[in-house]
Amino acid sequence: MIRGMGGGVTLASTRNESCPLDVVQANQEVDNDMPLTFTPVNLKKGVIRESTDLNNIFSGASTCIQSNVWMLEEYNGQLITTGYGVAGNPSQETINN
Repeated sequence: MIRGMGGGVTLASTRNESCPLDVVQANQEVDNDMPLTFTPVNLKKGVIRESTDLNNIFSGASTCIQSNVWMLEEYNGQLITTGYGVAGNPSQETINN
């Protein structure tokens, strides 16, 4: 019997508190994942290539009051992907997105 390896990506708590939420793979293939949009920072480009600056944004609502834009954050000495970023043009404020 072939078993699934998990579902899509979603936001979930991975720390010792209920918020903030981090980007995780759903445990089961049948788990509801969140709709995800990849948007180039420069909308005139129209195509997302390997070197394109982009925003990864969950379209659904989360249980925490936070952004749904992906960003890298250091937690316990490791980089994790969290849904706490800021959409926008590359700058000091958005470099981790």
